[in-house]
Amino acid sequence: MDGYTIIQNQILHSLMRRTKCQGCGNVWNGAMTTKKREGLFLMLCFECAACKKVITIETSPPIVSTDRRDVNVRAQLAGHLCGIRHAGLSKLLGVLNLPSPVQDETYSRWDKQLLEFVKSTSEKSMARAVQDAVATANTTDLIVIGDGFWQTRGFQSSHGAAALLSCTTAPQVLDIETCRKTCNVCMG
Repeated sequence: MDGYTIIQNQILHSLMRRTKCQGCGNVWNGAMTTKKREGLFLMLCFECAACKKVITIETSPPIVSTDRRDVNVRAQLAGHLCGIRHAGLSKLLGVLNLPSPVQDETYSRWDKQLLEFVKSTSEKSMARAVQDAVATANTTDLIVIGDGFWQTRGFQSSHGAAALLSCTTAPQVLDIETCRKTCNVCMG
């Protein structure tokens, strides 16, 4: 079973009261405390009242080679994909009575790492898409379709984007480009 489940703390505590303590073998009756909290990640401790044995669980795995937790990265990415970023994510989690995401300064710092990862992943994905399209068409002379848009309607928007897609039975994005009304070279 992979993924995340939202569970109310009182329900988790009552579930623990239906188990036996590993230390003394009695029905567990103790305290549940939060040893550490980092955004949505929690380190929970369950201490048996009878034998004082403590069991600690972490609510999210770490991401390899970083100090970040999977649930926090997923929440941050979700904030971007939904267009709500940190402020909107804080409101959403508040309504759900969940811990707030990481602090705004940390969120902004992690945004740079997330951007690098998303760029790297999208470049690899588009390179694979080109290889797939060439293999499917059996030629490098590909038939493609392009589409573009500006950030807002009318002629007031300064930013836009364009995408190039393969015309195969399963179209894939071959390339993307962001656009500005002003020259990137001239504006520095």
